[in-house]
Amino acid sequence: MPDLMGLSISVMTLYYLIFDAERNKYLNYGYFLTGILFGTRLSYIPVLIIPIIYNIITKPNKIKLMYSIFIGMCIWFIPLLYITGFENLLFLASKQTVGHFTDFGGTIFTELNWYKRITIFIQSLWADGLGGYWNDRAWITIVTSLCMLLFLYQFRYIGNWSWLNKYQYNIIALSIITYIIWILLFQNIIYKSRHILPVLLFVIIFIVIAYKYSRRYKPILYDSIATVLLLSLFVVTSTLNSQHKRPTAVSQLYAYVEDLDDSLDIISIPLINYYLKSHGLKKNFFDIDPQNHQGFNQTTNIKKKNIVIGDFRKLFQEHYIIISDTVFYHNPYMNRMWSKIDTYHLVPKK
Repeated sequence: MPDLMGLSISVMTLYYLIFDAERNKYLNYGYFLTGILFGTRLSYIPVLIIPIIYNIITKPNKIKLMYSIFIGMCIWFIPLLYITGFENLLFLASKQTVGHFTDFGGTIFTELNWYKRITIFIQSLWADGLGGYWNDRAWITIVTSLCMLLFLYQFRYIGNWSWLNKYQYNIIALSIITYIIWILLFQNIIYKSRHILPVLLFVIIFIVIAYKYSRRYKPILYDSIATVLLLSLFVVTSTLNSQHKRPTAVSQLYAYVEDLDDSLDIISIPLINYYLKSHGLKKNFFDIDPQNHQGFNQTTNIKKKNIVIGDFRKLFQEHYIIISDTVFYHNPYMNRMWSKIDTYHLVPKK
């Protein structure tokens, strides 16, 4: 996924749309980059909506700005259309759109628990993004959290916040709020912490401003705290980098299932089954729908040799005896997707 590339383009775009807009010299660059961003990271477009609308309303040469977006979009869309073909592109786009909102999981259409969505959003920002402490994390993240909180605590001494009254910062604030609403509603923040990157950037800037302000008055103390923060983040990052070299839970699962009997029935959600099949696994696959509490009806013809992948015991407990098998695990702060995978066997009740 081009998350970092999309983030870099969106940051450049924000600069041209907000801070360079006063001179109105390179404003069209911002609209050109917006067109590029449509084809690079479409889900980051909401962070640009407010400045785009503001400039269209307040600036002249509206046709030139729209033309700049059009040119930016043509750079990626025309080659894509030529390579894929119109009908295939239309089919894939509609399939991906429907899948994003309804099939892949994590949006408001599949996960309506607002407490869970907001909690995981905060966790993604604080723990995944900043390396702060969360339940069951390593003790070193407590050190990281204390250092960042000490910097932020110093904002209580700032007497003059008049710089926040500038319209540029108001637009940035509205842009961040718009993007937060977008990901809380329509992005897979339950399983993909990468969606908070545009918000994370500005939180990091805020912490840096807090550090810069703090060291004015006690430079030795806050430089020491900054050094401790740097070292603790180094430890956390080095650990995550090391763990990235090890197999994920789903990779461990593949290696395990590959060695099992070829006549085995594999019962899981379509996405896991697709992963296993696309890696060349030759087994009998059955798709189940976790949202369908009659899901066992889809697998009434399974053999005695079977394995269920994922914790879907509620779907089978009425008609089957459940025998636990193996649990595969990797650090969820390395990759939250399928960080823990349960497997078990089913035996029909007599």
